[in-house]
Amino acid sequence: MLTGTVRATKGRLLVLDRRETTYGVDMRALVGHEITPGADDRDRQASLTAF
Repeated sequence: MLTGTVRATKGRLLVLDRRETTYGVDMRALVGHEITPGADDRDRQASLTAF
């Protein structure tokens, strides 16, 4: 679901970098999901670079 390097958090916003792109995620969307180590090679739908 989510992979990358965490750059910052503020309130419920999580900002992370992945493949030279920065993503912002509402952490409420992560409630109930498990955290597991490891890489993911799937593409994401959107990044902050698109804005």
